[in-house]
Amino acid sequence: MTEPLGPDEVRLTTGERVQFRLLIKPHKWNPGDAEATIQSSRPLRWARLETESATRLAHLESVLLDLRYAVRCCHLLVAAAGGRLGLDADITGALWRAVLMSYRRCFTSGARVRAPLPRDGEHRKWHEAFIALANGHIAHSIDHFEDFQTFALARPEDDPARVVGIHVIGISHQLATPTELFRLHRLLQSVEKATTEEVARLRVAILSEAQAEDASVLFSASAHEAEPMSRIGGPSKTRPKRGRQRG
Repeated sequence: MTEPLGPDEVRLTTGERVQFRLLIKPHKWNPGDAEATIQSSRPLRWARLETESATRLAHLESVLLDLRYAVRCCHLLVAAAGGRLGLDADITGALWRAVLMSYRRCFTSGARVRAPLPRDGEHRKWHEAFIALANGHIAHSIDHFEDFQTFALARPEDDPARVVGIHVIGISHQLATPTELFRLHRLLQSVEKATTEEVARLRVAILSEAQAEDASVLFSASAHEAEPMSRIGGPSKTRPKRGRQRG
């Protein structure tokens, strides 16, 4: 039985398992100008693949991060709705909005491709409902600050009636019902499964495409090599550790 790979691991055609790490040196003013260094647990050369299928694979891997985050958040909400986990209102509300926003990101047109749409009619119906709800959270105030109303207060025993106070009551539309949460959880798992299956198919196809190319040409155009790690999780061999200057 093949041992499953970690999120930052790859199994080479030689059978070796290699772990990768991306080091980011942030730019002081512009995050887009940050410097990135790829490290691996064994020396490797790398060349970027820029075919349409390779680009789609990269985008879907990014989409999977959002999907899996949404699944984890929704799993906590389902556990709380079933009484297996205690969450306060602020945490519950934050998780609910995180699920909706992360799920919506997977189907937003822009710089990356979208996740595969659910094919099942029931799932498609709930998909459209949750996308509409997420759009409402972005474009309108439909969280627990919606429908706040101010009321004048009077005591029934006072005759004639007189105002003795005012109060503001918020009518919450923050959370879904337990049934809706279970539906969303199943929908998320369905979309995640379809996306994972497409990623697996693309990996096989793109590896075959890359192996069919002239490797000497492929790598001659790229002088990149993954920087070695002295140990997994440890500092880079090529980056000397700087001690504090004594003075």
